[in-house]
Amino acid sequence: MILFIILSLLLYGSSQKFSPKFLTDILSPSISNLTRMKWLFFGTNDLSEEIPQELGLLTELQSLSFGTNNFSRPLSPELGDLTKLTQIYVTSVGVSAPIPLTFAKLRNMDMVWASDNDFIERILDFIHSWSSVTALSVHHLHIVVRLAAYKCITAMAISMTLDVMGSVIDNVVPMLGDIISIHSKQGAGILFSFLVQGLGIELVPYAPLLVVPLLRCMSDSDYSVR
Repeated sequence: MILFIILSLLLYGSSQKFSPKFLTDILSPSISNLTRMKWLFFGTNDLSEEIPQELGLLTELQSLSFGTNNFSRPLSPELGDLTKLTQIYVTSVGVSAPIPLTFAKLRNMDMVWASDNDFIERILDFIHSWSSVTALSVHHLHIVVRLAAYKCITAMAISMTLDVMGSVIDNVVPMLGDIISIHSKQGAGILFSFLVQGLGIELVPYAPLLVVPLLRCMSDSDYSVR
């Protein structure tokens, strides 16, 4: 942690990108010194406890990744002050509790990537505030959280049909033919059932691209996929 404090002092006022390595213990509040930082990646380390609220002072941040660490407390509401943020990655970092409601202020968000946490639970409360999002990826083993992800994507599809369905065609339709992972086919199929209910007649223009892959799933050798 001493190394991190020294780097903070050296980089103050001039750094635009920082990816620390081999850090342990608690993340120092002195990170607030990196006021011109635009890209911050915490890498694979052993950082623990809470993510300091002082991180919300880095208002020039555009991309934030918590890497792979052992944080164990909720994300700070002050992170909602990072209004220039366009990308956030929260995967396998140990954060607890749902996403702060202050994240509704992050209207420039373009990419949200989350897994192995409760990040998804409140997204439906303000998903319409993220009108610039073009990529949303949420992975979780628990079915309740996965269902919340399906609902979230459907809500986005209703408000941004062209953009979201473009991503669905490019990324989800191929999952229907995945010969390795049954879970991929199951997940893609469930998502389409949500999209049918949510979009209704708005889904008709995409039918020619969906019929054949879905028919193949109906004749799949695995009963759970059919």
